[in-house]
Amino acid sequence: MTDISPEIDENYQNFIELLKSKLTQNIDQISSDPRLKNAYARAGALNAIKLDVSNPNVVPEAQAFLVEAHNDILVSLVTASFGSWRSSLQSLRSALENTMACIYYAEHPVELYKWSKSLYYIQQKHLRLYILDHPNILKISDASGLKQNLGNEYETLSKAVHASNSLFRMTDNNGKTNFASVDIAELGKWSARERAVSNLIFTMLIAYFHHEFDGAKRKTLRESLSRGISQKTKDALNVTYSINIK
Repeated sequence: MTDISPEIDENYQNFIELLKSKLTQNIDQISSDPRLKNAYARAGALNAIKLDVSNPNVVPEAQAFLVEAHNDILVSLVTASFGSWRSSLQSLRSALENTMACIYYAEHPVELYKWSKSLYYIQQKHLRLYILDHPNILKISDASGLKQNLGNEYETLSKAVHASNSLFRMTDNNGKTNFASVDIAELGKWSARERAVSNLIFTMLIAYFHHEFDGAKRKTLRESLSRGISQKTKDALNVTYSINIK
């Protein structure tokens, strides 16, 4: 390994001190915002689905995708809590992808095995089409808005991932680096995306595992899901599967 010069080492130490100071300051400024607290509650509801609903019904190798999706949601919350907005949006897209992958690979053991050997990959466009055409999900995809919103949300988040739109840049025309910033407007934009992604994830998972919510099952989970699902989705789940989430 190439030796680090004293000058670079000193600059690095200064950078780390600046980083710690900046992130601590940002967290102190916005961590009490109710939008972050509500996002944490939605992450908790996803964790409950992961542990209580998906885990008993999905092989571990496929379940690992939902485990990662939950982690993606938390990473998005963490990066948003100190104002790294583009990174937080990138994690939201990953959460969507991993949720869909969990459902797909749960039903495709051969493809899952090939994927584990780096011999198979499904394009995201085809993955989304598979999810929307799944019999359990197709029934509510129009009524819940899933069909339209999944495509729109994925397209929006992809702009942040690929930096294909200047609105998602962290830097501006002054040329300075900017890894984090306290910007209430950006917090509002992230919160809107987080709520939309959470709604999509919950819609897909509840529809897919709808038998796990029959009758009076999962009362506590239903209550925790209430803040994460739109009224349109609640109505669609109630009409299609008699799943009542108030």
